[in-house]
Amino acid sequence: MDHSHHTDGDCQYVDDFSRVCLPDSPIFLQINRIMSWTFCVSAGVNVCLILIYVACLTRTKRPFCRLLSFGFLVAGLMLKLPQASIRASNPGFNSTADLPHLILFMCADILDHIGLVILIYWDICTEAVHLVFALDPKRFTWSLKLCRWSGYIFICSQLVILGPYLASMYFLETHEERCVGYIIFAVTQFCIVFGLSPSLAFGMLVRGVHQLWQKLPEKVPRHLKHRLTYAQIGLTLLMLITVTFCFAGVLTASVELLRIHAGFLYMDVVVTVITLVVNVLLGGEVYLTLKHIWRRHLNRHGPLHSQLVQEVIHAGVAELSDVMRSVQTQPPVWKRGLAFAVADSFLDMAVDDCGPDLKTTDLCMRWLKPLTLPARCSIWEAFSTGFPKLYGANYPQVSHQSYGLYIGQPTVMVSHCWASSYWELMLIMKRFDENTQSNNLFFLDVFAMNQHDFADMTSVQLNGSDTFSPTCSVKSGGSDLGDGFKDVYQTMLRALTRSIELPGRVLLAMTPHQQPLLLTRSWCLYEIYIAWKVGAEVYCGFIPEAEQSVKHSLLESDALINEMLSAVDAEKSRATVESDREMILSMISKAGVDRFNSFVQEKLSASLRMVALSTLLMTSEEPPPPALDRCAESRSSVATR
Repeated sequence: MDHSHHTDGDCQYVDDFSRVCLPDSPIFLQINRIMSWTFCVSAGVNVCLILIYVACLTRTKRPFCRLLSFGFLVAGLMLKLPQASIRASNPGFNSTADLPHLILFMCADILDHIGLVILIYWDICTEAVHLVFALDPKRFTWSLKLCRWSGYIFICSQLVILGPYLASMYFLETHEERCVGYIIFAVTQFCIVFGLSPSLAFGMLVRGVHQLWQKLPEKVPRHLKHRLTYAQIGLTLLMLITVTFCFAGVLTASVELLRIHAGFLYMDVVVTVITLVVNVLLGGEVYLTLKHIWRRHLNRHGPLHSQLVQEVIHAGVAELSDVMRSVQTQPPVWKRGLAFAVADSFLDMAVDDCGPDLKTTDLCMRWLKPLTLPARCSIWEAFSTGFPKLYGANYPQVSHQSYGLYIGQPTVMVSHCWASSYWELMLIMKRFDENTQSNNLFFLDVFAMNQHDFADMTSVQLNGSDTFSPTCSVKSGGSDLGDGFKDVYQTMLRALTRSIELPGRVLLAMTPHQQPLLLTRSWCLYEIYIAWKVGAEVYCGFIPEAEQSVKHSLLESDALINEMLSAVDAEKSRATVESDREMILSMISKAGVDRFNSFVQEKLSASLRMVALSTLLMTSEEPPPPALDRCAESRSSVATR
């Protein structure tokens, strides 16, 4: 076959790379025209998508490398539009024979490939490393450096390989020289840069995900389980695609017929396919971003002013003055959940006490009990009863639609020490909402349980009826119980078990994070034990600053875990009322104190590693929580007064 450079006027279509007149030129002309129009339309779609994506960034944050990669990709596609528009009307146009158009295409192609390299090594692989090797500090550091330097090397390779090769297509005259150039290009670019190297990287990460599954406890939080599953499936698909790309490079470099059509395959087929792939990737990213914004908007509840909350509680207390009505109409205590916005509003009420020194005990004694004293009810009962009373124009945020955002069946039970900072507890609950990207309803005993007495308990309810509503904080003790309530501890423990079993999730407020008070309290340890018995998910909650400290500590060694777990000892735990501690210790002793301590330590160790895994997935710094700013302002205003 004659492979000489064709200049015959009868030849309608000459391949861009081989400069060979392709057979069946009319067919290739039509295919080229279709490809060019498809490219133009897809490039226009990508421009619209990137504009929507940039607009979305004003409402949420996305990884910087992802934004950078899509920016390079779309910029490169835009620079290819002049050539594509010319070929759409004149499909026989050969850009490699026109130096200005070739230089423009070369710059555009380099930008596109740099965008792909950033997407592969600095975004997908880096995020996968954060997920897969979060519990393996040495491999995490090594893999992260490997991804970073692989990105640098392959970005430079695009300047060294892609630029000179495309430029040579203008100067090389013989077909043999062009074939040698294309073989070198196909082997280095297709087989190595976008074939073998990423397939090895994806393969290692797939293996890492499999090993991570084996290291994790049997009960993995749902959001992490889904993330690991999606990562495993996605990485496997990417590995198969890059392996296919590697074989395609070998075929085009070794088969003569494919080398003759190399320009058509690359500048028409591959470029158009890349544009469509960018459509899919960018469209998927825009969809996920919009979904994230919509979920936040859908689940977002506006802040509740303390004055409004007080009016709601006063209205509820007035309605619940009839004790019998309170007992008959209220749901059982384990079905009482409140949103973070409601609990957080009490910081505004306690403005003079606002700050890290405000304890949950102080809040209960100074504010919650006085507010509910006329009806001797819980805050939850007063709030749920008074909320419907304030529907109307005076409080637009209080509506029938917003009721379910602020109050309802709990989705997570909060285990905390009353001697810890209430302000930090609010930061932990807020952080949990952010991490789970949902409006959680928290079971918080100080609000759900009656802090006054057992006046509204009946003998029928004590016998285990589902309408039972224990009205004394489990952590406040039982020394004041009457003689008629001999099985009150069983009732309290049954209520506590249901409050953990119903939501199926327990959030441990670990403050201070170096030596959490929660681990020294009898009731808190028992709540962890119940979570194990009912199969609930256990989460360790930290304030944002402590999360970073925990993350760095766990990456270096297990010293922090050992220090925290050394505090777990049921026999040395404390309770506000000694009879509570003795009762809990007697129950634990039946199963074995050592066995109980070992279980709690094992559970907490796994949960702490889950914290490391979760916090390492956060790639962007977040502003200080509003509660922190508000408390600082409150302390300042108090000082000025």
